[in-house]
Amino acid sequence: MQELTKRPTAPSILSTHLESTVKQFQSLMAVIIIFTEIASPIPLYGLQDLSISPAEAVLYSPETKTLPRTGELALRRAIPANTNMKTIQDSLEDISYLLRIPQRKPFGTMEGNVKKALKIATDEKASILASIPAELKEEGSVLYTSLVDGKGGLQKLLQYIKDKDPEKVSACLASTLDTIAQLELLQAPGLSFLLPQQYLKYPRLTGRGIVEFTVEKVDGSAFSPESAGEAKSTAKIQVVIDGFSAPLTAGNFAKLVRWLMGHMMG
Repeated sequence: MQELTKRPTAPSILSTHLESTVKQFQSLMAVIIIFTEIASPIPLYGLQDLSISPAEAVLYSPETKTLPRTGELALRRAIPANTNMKTIQDSLEDISYLLRIPQRKPFGTMEGNVKKALKIATDEKASILASIPAELKEEGSVLYTSLVDGKGGLQKLLQYIKDKDPEKVSACLASTLDTIAQLELLQAPGLSFLLPQQYLKYPRLTGRGIVEFTVEKVDGSAFSPESAGEAKSTAKIQVVIDGFSAPLTAGNFAKLVRWLMGHMMG
């Protein structure tokens, strides 16, 4: 049986020809508009819709110091503490930023930051300790001594910077900032702001708490061991609830944990 060849009809040929013509016209117009915009400083009002719309983007600079890069940093900055301690903290946090500079580290600038922090710590000792409640004074004195002369304190940090040892500087800096955070928590009087009247009826946390969860796998298998440790059937997860940053959210979470514990204990 002879095969029949389907021939294109006149309307389909015309449609194809029109589509090809339109595409060529659009390409030609795009070239003309681009050439005109490049050659002329006068904007082409009314023709913007024919060209590609401008892209919108937000650039993030990795050199910014304002945004906290870690949870520890965010928690430390949220503590409402003595202004002298905050000045020491800011000076040392700058070193964390300087340590990220590749190749030649600005150890001279780091040394100046530590000397500034050390001077404030020694000159304002009375003010720093006076901000701590009487019942916590002894603990505060121990932390203050550790901050200035301890193994991970300012004097040791200054020595590591003079030795130009970035690894030891980083480890000692983390220890020093942790001590500062502990001192600031002792100094913190509560919230640094007043809650609106309509929220006072809700549960709130005006400090900081830690909730520890003990979890186990459904199938009873063990968790992977920590370094130089043994595999265990349970694992612990610690959650910091920060009332300094979010008093209502933290308070509601603490209330739910207390309610859950009451039901579990019968």
